Amino acid sequence: MFLPAIIRRSLLRSSFHTSSASLLHPSTFLSKDDATTTPPPPSPPSSSSSSDNVDDAQDDDEHLDASPSTTATTTTTTPVTTGFPTNLTMDDPDAVLPATPLDLVGAGQGQPEADSQLFVDISSPPNLTLPVQSFASSSTTTTTTSTADANLGTVSLHPDIFGQPVRRDIVQRVIKWQLAGRRQGTHKQKNISEVSGSGKKPWAQKGTGRARAGHRRPPHWRGGARAFAKVPRDYSYKLNKRVRNQGLRSALSAKVLEGTLHIVDVSTLESHKTAPVVSWLSEREVDSAFIVDGNEMNSMLALAAGNIPRVEMNTPRGANVYDIVKHRDLILTKEGLDALVERILTSGRPHSKKTAVVSDE
Repeated sequence: MFLPAIIRRSLLRSSFHTSSASLLHPSTFLSKDDATTTPPPPSPPSSSSSSDNVDDAQDDDEHLDASPSTTATTTTTTPVTTGFPTNLTMDDPDAVLPATPLDLVGAGQGQPEADSQLFVDISSPPNLTLPVQSFASSSTTTTTTSTADANLGTVSLHPDIFGQPVRRDIVQRVIKWQLAGRRQGTHKQKNISEVSGSGKKPWAQKGTGRARAGHRRPPHWRGGARAFAKVPRDYSYKLNKRVRNQGLRSALSAKVLEGTLHIVDVSTLESHKTAPVVSWLSEREVDSAFIVDGNEMNSMLALAAGNIPRVEMNTPRGANVYDIVKHRDLILTKEGLDALVERILTSGRPHSKKTAVVSDE
């Protein structure tokens, strides 16, 4: 069936960082250390004659009389409810691997961690003040990275954007809408009126012993037409602007709760070479990042991060839910943060009703 295949695929994939709890990239309940086997059920009583039961009862009475009277303590083991799928067994070594990040399959796959409290709707996360980081690497400068970052100050995030409840259902709707709009829809197959073939009746209706046929283009014939042929179409559809706006807020709020949001000062980048940016990413164990710069992208940063695998860069206008969810870390420059906040606050607003002006004349 299709559903067990989806569950198994989500369990067999590996996430980018299994150590960090994620709202949009959930992992499975179990780990290999927590794998426990359920005790076998008690065996049914064996059928025996009534005389055998009486003899066994007498033997038990004699045994109790001979042994000193002690209080027997019985330990009952309660099986742990782990939410493990019933169609998989613990004998499979790959069955308890963490699930994948939220990708093309959708937001419904994967299971949250059992002890994670991050899935509660939080109107204001505990920390909306992040330090501004420097692109200067500690290996290339005399001062440490923490000292260099402390000199750049902090940034307070907007609570209406970075402090919203994480709505995974809305995130899934927005990603599905984005991917539907990316489809080309240029597929084309020939229907029965377009395929070549005679329209004359090939043989008589009766008397030949063959199956009746009215032309030489039926779908079940070799070289025939295609039943329900695909035609070019547009897969895009409308999604309300408020839903898209809320999906972007949920994705940004999830990055704050996961601790994978970085605010950087692009002016600290002194070279267009890739090595300083790669060193900065490796110090923070970032292997997949989405960088959002200002409306006018910094040329040195674009050249430095343009050829790094699994690192993409875009303007605030092009920042979208799919790219934010696809990459584990989100890197915002100070200019990109201001432009992104302005874009989100000015879009998705309800239209103001025009009030009629009544003249006194």
